[in-house]
Amino acid sequence: MRVLVVGAGIAGSSFARLGADAGLDVTVVADPRLVRSSEAALCVTRPSWFAGQALEECEWTLDWYRGHGWLTDGIARYGSYRSAKVEDRPGYFAVDPVAPLVDPDILDDWRNVADDYDLRVLARGAHSDLDWRRQHGATTIVDSDGHALPLVAYHDRPRSVMFAVCHDGDTVRVGSSKAPTAEQAIERQQRDYEKALALGLVGWIEPGHVGEASMISGVRLVPPKGVEPGALRWLDDRTVAVEGFGRVGYSLAPAKMAALVRQVTP
Repeated sequence: MRVLVVGAGIAGSSFARLGADAGLDVTVVADPRLVRSSEAALCVTRPSWFAGQALEECEWTLDWYRGHGWLTDGIARYGSYRSAKVEDRPGYFAVDPVAPLVDPDILDDWRNVADDYDLRVLARGAHSDLDWRRQHGATTIVDSDGHALPLVAYHDRPRSVMFAVCHDGDTVRVGSSKAPTAEQAIERQQRDYEKALALGLVGWIEPGHVGEASMISGVRLVPPKGVEPGALRWLDDRTVAVEGFGRVGYSLAPAKMAALVRQVTP
């Protein structure tokens, strides 16, 4: 079966990898004019945040990442504004957001690609044609000079936890903000990063080893209340749209794409 996957974010990339493993002939197309928002993700997850089917999907996804070496630690060095005590808390995981992503085979608007595929999977993320809410986010990238802890969390106020994650020993991702517009997301992330420095969150890398910082931003399609993240929408008998993961794409998308691959594989 020949499959055209539209979008090279975490959903499209997961389908491409899993579909190829299942014997599908997969081609990935991405429009170079559109941002691949998955690269801006922070990707911290915890199975205890989910229940029922979503919990099973999260655990399947973590096992998939683990098998590829993309998963960072299962313990967070955890601090809080409530106490000076710092403790290790199990059950937190971080995923390298870039490692699972595939390079597109075709760089173009998908509507310009020959219409001769058996199946089209539209994993367009925030570029979907749905009139759902878009949520902008930004993450700070910091050079750690090889002195970073794998996963750090700081409870800086009620119901708000800041994270710093290091996947490779050299680069720390700090964030990430969320806001109605890109400008607000970047502004909030700058404030959050400055707060992280003041709290010592980034300083836990090791004093004197906090290097230059940059920022990357993206936008998510947020499912309305009552709509399952990553819901499938069949547009015709050979075109399916994967919609609206919001902030849980890296937690659930691979498992949902594995289920779709099983559904469409002859």
